[in-house]
Amino acid sequence: MNDFDTASSADYPDEINLRELINALSASRNFIAISIALFTLVSVIYSLLAPQIWTSQALLTISKSDTGSMSSSAQGGLASLVSFGMNESNVEGSKATATIRSREFFNHIVEFDGVLANLMAAKSFDHKSNQTIFKSSVYDLKEQKWVNGKPSIWEAYKAYLGSLEVTLDSKSGFITIAINHRSPIFAESFLSLIIQEINSLSRQKDLAESEASLQYLYKELESSYLSEVRLTISQLIESQLKKQMLARVKTDYILESIDSPFVPKERTKPQRTRIVLICFFLGTILSTLASLIWFYVNKNLKKFDS
Repeated sequence: MNDFDTASSADYPDEINLRELINALSASRNFIAISIALFTLVSVIYSLLAPQIWTSQALLTISKSDTGSMSSSAQGGLASLVSFGMNESNVEGSKATATIRSREFFNHIVEFDGVLANLMAAKSFDHKSNQTIFKSSVYDLKEQKWVNGKPSIWEAYKAYLGSLEVTLDSKSGFITIAINHRSPIFAESFLSLIIQEINSLSRQKDLAESEASLQYLYKELESSYLSEVRLTISQLIESQLKKQMLARVKTDYILESIDSPFVPKERTKPQRTRIVLICFFLGTILSTLASLIWFYVNKNLKKFDS
């Protein structure tokens, strides 16, 4: 039996020997243990020093109004042609999500107090005082001044997109909006501001358009004498008046909250346990591979020298 094993090893010199692998790993056990410990230590330090990120999230749907049937009957098949057969809520949802991501909308909300400073200079969050801690090298909170000049709108817009998550479910029409930030308080208040301003801007736009439409329709009604035309104009006036009523009464004009923004109680990042486990397994794999490569390189060098 021993002669057979010897002959097999001689015939297949490149064949992997399991016992040889075990011996190689055993000889490098100190290196492997130190490598794993270093990887784990670095992951622990990183997870403790990494900035904490908090996420506030809201689930929304497109607010339904009673003006749809009136406008649809007046416009006929034109609306369906423009929407290419898409669900009306999905069309409005796509417009809402695109508006939230737009530079024009950001230029509007960035003018609110504290938005720019929190986006560009937030460092961490003090849970005792419930206040955002700002980077002193960037923003002076006492003087409320920028140390090295006010950041550009483009830089702030990129920071805004980096903290924003918007998804539209094409089947249900539900919209999910999330804000990631180092302050859980700001994450909730900023998300609430976004939803509030989307509804407010949409309301103002529709009211302005409705006022202009009513002025035109009233003039046409006065100058028209055909009963059929007057009836159509009266229906359009009724529709615009109903639209104005809803715009002035409804709080959730475009986006209606199913699950309102909340102050998160648990951080989103860093996921410390996950980071440590990943680094532990990464250190184990890399140190094991390095030990085996080193062993076989030395083995081949010895064969070459002999």
